[in-house]
Amino acid sequence: MGVVTPGGPNRPAADFPDIGWQRQTHGCLPALVNVVVGVLAAGALLYAILIGFARGHLITGLGALGLAATLGLTVLLRSEKHGESGAIRPRIDPEYGAGVVFSARRGFAVLALCLAGTAVFFSAAWLDSLLGVHDDGLLPASKDNSGGATLAAVLAVLMLGCIVVLGSFYIRQTVELYPTGIRRIMVRPFLRRHDEHFLAWDDISSIDLTVIEQPTYGGTSQQRLIQIGTGTPRLVQYPKFDRPDSVALIGSLLGCPAEQMLATLQYLKAHLEHRALLARQDATTWFTRPGVEPTS
Repeated sequence: MGVVTPGGPNRPAADFPDIGWQRQTHGCLPALVNVVVGVLAAGALLYAILIGFARGHLITGLGALGLAATLGLTVLLRSEKHGESGAIRPRIDPEYGAGVVFSARRGFAVLALCLAGTAVFFSAAWLDSLLGVHDDGLLPASKDNSGGATLAAVLAVLMLGCIVVLGSFYIRQTVELYPTGIRRIMVRPFLRRHDEHFLAWDDISSIDLTVIEQPTYGGTSQQRLIQIGTGTPRLVQYPKFDRPDSVALIGSLLGCPAEQMLATLQYLKAHLEHRALLARQDATTWFTRPGVEPTS
């Protein structure tokens, strides 16, 4: 939960109220896993350079380079700050006036590159085995491993298919804060779908943080949602997140820590007199963590 305090580690500009919030910590295990994966990525990169390109084995080099890219981008995807460091910029809307926009980095592009890198690796393994150009190929067995080569080709096609399937589920979320209310914009570019919800501050009855389980490629993960309750029933556009009496902000797509957004919304709901600060041109400094410049 976000907590409003008279002072805190995330101190805004001098003439903005200080909204204190505490980041959720995840322990040292995720960092350790990232280090291990990073070392493997470095090893794959060295293999690509020393065993592949330096010896003229271009297919092997490309395959190992694809694996190195996949592992390196996996570390980026696993990074907590990736989904929290997006663009925070001012906006003047013709209908709602001046406000602040939060949008997350486009994680789908990173995920698609991960899958593409894996497809390159498996394709290179298949070609390497098919052409027999390198004795120390990318397959875990000898060059006579035709079964492994066929499996590598199938997996390469599967990775490319995953990009298409995931693209159909890809959602881009933008949150806009105005003195008059909150607007959530959900875009599914591959399906050409664009949905908007505007919630006036006076129509908001509650702002809470909930956690749901959602499937991932490795099992399940926890997704944090900021549920904004309303007094007016609305059409449920995204049943997985929304309810008839509430609209959800997806934590991993906020462009800032969910705890920060929660504390900000709760503060603005409780302090009518400070909502006008959202219209100031320097309002982005209110939400920017120390050492991070607002994105124009």
